[in-house]
Amino acid sequence: MGSFLSTQTEPSRSTALVKYDNAKAREAVQHVKSDFVDPRSLVNHLVPGDMIQKKGNFIPQWFYSHFAIYIGNGEIVHVITPSNKENGKTVISRQRMEDAFKGELVRKNNHLDNAPAFHNKIQDPHKIVKAARDRDGESWDYNFLTHNCEHFATWCRYGREVSLQSWAIGDVISGKISLGEYVDHSIYGIAEKLTTFWSWLKRKTMGFVDSIGTRRMSEHLLGILKHYGLNLEWQVV
Repeated sequence: MGSFLSTQTEPSRSTALVKYDNAKAREAVQHVKSDFVDPRSLVNHLVPGDMIQKKGNFIPQWFYSHFAIYIGNGEIVHVITPSNKENGKTVISRQRMEDAFKGELVRKNNHLDNAPAFHNKIQDPHKIVKAARDRDGESWDYNFLTHNCEHFATWCRYGREVSLQSWAIGDVISGKISLGEYVDHSIYGIAEKLTTFWSWLKRKTMGFVDSIGTRRMSEHLLGILKHYGLNLEWQVV
């Protein structure tokens, strides 16, 4: 779906969480997909032309994702909804990846690279980047079923607008894919949602467990300080 401009603050990460994110991000170079990690780790392991998938922070948001195209030098091009949008229009915008996805979880996800109907349609990286850059600033008539942010990303990478997260229903109705392709995409769509949720859940669980460990260490440290008469005026929250 279209993404609003991020207003979140930069989250802090423990050393353990940084190591986890960096290790998972390094795997992105060798695979079509990576696990969800902090964008600060992933940005250094992407190739221009890669599709980036962003997830929200809550389980209900499993049903949709935001997609962008990585164009190199830490930048992406994607469909966004500006805070001052007019006439319900969204726009295509070029941004720094770390700014656009601050406080979110992202992964590399070239999800149709191995699909029979698309593996031979992958565009040259220079062509993908040029296609994305050339659309910067254009209006985008957003529709979740037939014209969402994933449609833009797949158009740049494969030369065709397809959306797995909308189950490709709108793509059949609009004539973008055939009925036979729809069957294939439905299977890919189910697998995509399952792998997306599992990858997202792993990282959220890792972050939750890490935060509990950090809290306990902080409480333990405060207890030691108080034992020696250093009664601090702040609490662990």
